[in-house]
Formats: sequence, structure tokens, C-alpha cells
Amino acid sequence: MATLAYAATIALDTTLAGAYKTTTIHATGAATINASTPGTAGARLVLLIVNDATSGKTITLGTNFIRAGTLTGTASKAAVLSWISDGSAWYEAGRITGL
Repeated sequence: MATLAYAATIALDTTLAGAYKTTTIHATGAATINASTPGTAGARLVLLIVNDATSGKTITLGTNFIRAGTLTGTASKAAVLSWISDGSAWYEAGRITGL
């Protein structure tokens, strides 16, 4: 599992791994995650987002993602999002929140 440094804008390098994790930082606030490529057809991607204990963060999924909307987190809880690529974009295949 590749670890992503939490920042206002996060570049997710889809060539590194199929699973990624980031932990929010209260002082940073909301974030946007952009995928570096649209992936290759049939590829899968999983992202674990762990919210800090102070507050839940709003995460926007940007470039190369086709998504169900923004993710609003809950303090001290995690979310798992999964996608599948058709070669032109990453399509959200599942979302579990409040873990």
C-alpha cells in the first residue's frame, strides 16, 4: 500500500500501486485528489482515507476520476473508495464510510 502525503492537492501516481492510504491533517483542511493517469482497462484502484481526530475533511476527487461526488469524512473515522478503469477514466465502483 502506497502512502500519500496529505495536502490541499494530492497527486495520486496510479503507476505505483493498486492501493493507497492518506491520513488527513487538521490544519490542512479539505483536499483534492487527482489521478496521474486514467489507468489501463481493467485496472483497479483502492484508496483508504483516515480522518484525523479533530474533524472530518471534505475530499474532492478530481482529474481522471468519474465519481459519485465529494467525500465528507467524520472525525476519527475512515473511508474506503474503489475504482475500476476503462482506459479513459477511473470509475467509482464502491464507497464505504464511517469505518
